[in-house]
Amino acid sequence: MTEKSRMTVWRRLVATLGVTRKRFSMKALQKKNLFYNYVMKKNKRNSIKTISKKKIKKTVDLHTVILIFALVPLFFAGLFQGGYFPWEVYATLLLSLPAIILFLYLKIVKKENIRKSGADKNLFIFLGVAFISLFLTVYFHATLAEFYKVLIYLFVFYIVLDSVRSKKELQIALWSILLLGIVLSALGLLAYFGYRFHLSSALFGFLSRNGFIQGNRISSTLQYANTFAAFLILPFFLAFSYTIWAKKIYWKIIYGIFALLFLAALFLTESRGGLIAFVIVWILYLVLLKGNERKQGLLYIVSIAVIFSALIFVDKKMFLPIMQGTGNRLKILFEFLKGKKSTSLGQRENMLKDSIKILKAHPIFGTGNGTYQYVYMKYRTVYFFSKYPHSIFFQVLDELGVIGGLAFLYMLYGIIKKGVDTLREKYDILSVGLFTGLLGILLHAFVDFDWSLMFMPLLFFFGFGLLLSQSKESYFEFKCPVKKNEKVEKKTYKTKNKSRAKEITAVSLITILLFVLFIFPFAGARNDFNAKSSIGRVTWQKTVSEFKSAIGSDSLCSEYHYDLAHFEFNNLIPYSPNPQNLVK
Repeated sequence: MTEKSRMTVWRRLVATLGVTRKRFSMKALQKKNLFYNYVMKKNKRNSIKTISKKKIKKTVDLHTVILIFALVPLFFAGLFQGGYFPWEVYATLLLSLPAIILFLYLKIVKKENIRKSGADKNLFIFLGVAFISLFLTVYFHATLAEFYKVLIYLFVFYIVLDSVRSKKELQIALWSILLLGIVLSALGLLAYFGYRFHLSSALFGFLSRNGFIQGNRISSTLQYANTFAAFLILPFFLAFSYTIWAKKIYWKIIYGIFALLFLAALFLTESRGGLIAFVIVWILYLVLLKGNERKQGLLYIVSIAVIFSALIFVDKKMFLPIMQGTGNRLKILFEFLKGKKSTSLGQRENMLKDSIKILKAHPIFGTGNGTYQYVYMKYRTVYFFSKYPHSIFFQVLDELGVIGGLAFLYMLYGIIKKGVDTLREKYDILSVGLFTGLLGILLHAFVDFDWSLMFMPLLFFFGFGLLLSQSKESYFEFKCPVKKNEKVEKKTYKTKNKSRAKEITAVSLITILLFVLFIFPFAGARNDFNAKSSIGRVTWQKTVSEFKSAIGSDSLCSEYHYDLAHFEFNNLIPYSPNPQNLVK
């Protein structure tokens, strides 16, 4: 081979190798690019997932926070005499504001939809009647306070309905109700043991002085044994349902102990109406249970009966009087129904008859929401005073008339029907327990004045919001009826910022308005309460100053003017050298 031909072959070989190398390098580069693109896409996907998870987590956390804030007024009212005194009512209203403001923030600023309950028309009709009552009342201040209450009940209902979006929030709410039941039952039982064994330490003295026990009947923090009995129906059925629901033995034992605690406290109230309502809803509870859960329920009922029988057998001196006291009170009830006279039951009968007189005098719209106690003395037939007629239905009839009575029944029908539909759609043992307990509270309210304490209706609406949160979700649609053009100009960043600023300003103004509406009546009610409790313990000048502060904070409340005049008439005029200076 010549030199020339050798060079030609070499060049061809190098050229072939170069092309091959180029091809390999191009393939490698392509693979590298593909791998890079794949990694980038995966990272982008993961980052999007992470961001979305964070957003979801943030939203869920905010709803949980709102739910916890909604529990605060419930606990406060439960621990402070059921929200009986005016200062406790306004304190409960103030404590409900954080949940309301956060709820409004989500709906106005974050533009979340408001969830429907399925009984919205029923609820808003009753709210409308309560609003109309403001213009037809005999005492505006009392009706205004009652309107605030109704408004807060509905706010709490929709807050709970909207906030409970997972099993986590549901369990938080149910355990909170159980916890409140445990605390109140423990306080009541402590007061009973102090009375039973004549204990005189500081704790037992405090419980006895502050009305945690009435004679040998426990009332805990709710002032009245009958009201406490009505409350206990709900935590009992929750604890009983948890006993069936729990899978592990030790949890069944724990929840079973809670159920026994609530049942023991219920018997110690010796409440006839409470026990009758309890038995009625217990039958309903067994009817609503299904399959194996019903069998377990019957088995646990037998177990409870055996445990109570064993306790009576072990210590007759301790437990037999409890059962005898309850039995004697039921015996008096049955004898009264047969025609035998009873002082307590006779007074209730007279009050219901007097309620009919009030209704005849104000048949259409009543005397005004929250005004029963101010008109009752005009129509009473016996010398007996009570703020409430021992029946929420007769109270509504007198205060809101036939129109209000029908609206009230329509509201109850709507939420109970929706509760039944929820159990049909999504059967759950805990929902059955919740539903049954709430019906027990309502049933007892028809034969006693439980709902006159703010705690009981607040708990009722909180519970139904919780129950209906388990139903199918649907939302209100707030759309303008005018059709918009197809071509809609995109909002600029500046416009969006202006819109957001307006929304935040609106929420801030609502916050300030609600705070002002509640803070001054709260200050007035608290000053009046302090003044009345300080009589004889401080100088008369200080007492008068407290009364005048109450009037200055809430001058619309005629009770504060009366309290000051009453104090001067009884405590100052008889000892004053110039009594005419005090007469107004």
